Amino acid sequence: MKAVLAIPILLILALGISLQEVKADLVPEEAYLLEGFGFAVTEDVIKNSQIDFLIDLDRQIGSTTKLVVEDGFVTLGNMEFTVVDITGSVLRDGHFIRLSGTADDSLGNQVSLSAFGRLIEDSQEGSVYSFTGRLSEGIFSNKIILTTKITQITSDLPTITTPGEPTPTLEEQIAEKEIVIRIFPGAFDQGFDLTYIEARKAATEATFEQGDDPTRARYLYPNRLTITPGTTLTFQNDDTVSHSIVSAKRDTNARGIGHDFRMFADGRVATGEIPPGESRSVLITDKGFLFLVDLDYAWVRMDVVSFPEVSQSQIIRSVNDARQKGN
Repeated sequence: MKAVLAIPILLILALGISLQEVKADLVPEEAYLLEGFGFAVTEDVIKNSQIDFLIDLDRQIGSTTKLVVEDGFVTLGNMEFTVVDITGSVLRDGHFIRLSGTADDSLGNQVSLSAFGRLIEDSQEGSVYSFTGRLSEGIFSNKIILTTKITQITSDLPTITTPGEPTPTLEEQIAEKEIVIRIFPGAFDQGFDLTYIEARKAATEATFEQGDDPTRARYLYPNRLTITPGTTLTFQNDDTVSHSIVSAKRDTNARGIGHDFRMFADGRVATGEIPPGESRSVLITDKGFLFLVDLDYAWVRMDVVSFPEVSQSQIIRSVNDARQKGN
């Protein structure tokens, strides 16, 4: 009998120790990007599933922080649903996250999402959560199992140093709302034609900011940006072949080599051909997520989040006010 009583006590102690060892660094009243991949499971089939959410955190009350999903999408097989109304809470100082709400596709079909995430590990770049829950469409319900990464979104622009040329200061880039993005030499074949010295020089020419992917930064830099609508992105092609950057969507129903996904242009952004040594500019007017890629060289890619230049608390209050009026 004593042994039976000791088991739940040991489990509670183990849970308490694990919560103390891992702690998420989620700052209230800041914006975060939640990206995840996994599966949607029914009795008959298993489909790929993906979520990409732009999340705003409200003020923390006790150990709980309310959140609003401002933009994003969730996929079920080859169907993509855009966020309509998804809210949630960060619990136990970031150890758990609860999400619930609805999303719909371009035809008006709607799914409801209910998911609970547990913090797995934390690093300087972000936090990894494991989510389980339900993704339901009408009477059809799918159990979802997702592994996700949460990273803070900042408006800091990287500093790119080019020998012999003055680099605009951070303040100048923000004021001019024009950001130069470099496509590095050797990007077309993932740098395999570069010598060790050339590859290292290309990688160290940029001052890498926290949150950038150093592998992808070998081909294009910066590879992750937070901007405001009305910002111009100028792509400078320092490679030896032409490139063409477009906005695209991932087809999560077709996995490629290395657990990557097939992609197709969505028509929102297109630079046209950029010959070697030349540059092309595009004006970003959309709000939300933009996935930019050269479809001929799919590793040359970047993520852009575009949202108005207002405080996160203002965004959350405006969303909550709109919901209260609708009730």
